[in-house]
Amino acid sequence: MIRRARGMRDILPEDEIERKRIISIIERNYRGHGFDPVSHPAVERLDVLEAKSGEGIKTEIFRFDDGELG
Repeated sequence: MIRRARGMRDILPEDEIERKRIISIIERNYRGHGFDPVSHPAVERLDVLEAKSGEGIKTEIFRFDDGELG
């Protein structure tokens, strides 16, 4: 049996439709005030997360221990 990674989940179609509708409203508002969109990575290096959040972050994330990422 394949278990899903901690902190990761699928978003079902009906939830994704509502999520995108809400995001569309938010985007329309911030663009109307002159702001541009920004996207952040879903995966980040542990050393960067620790620098921003402290070592305690290790207990709150899913960690890959398969070597250095390019």
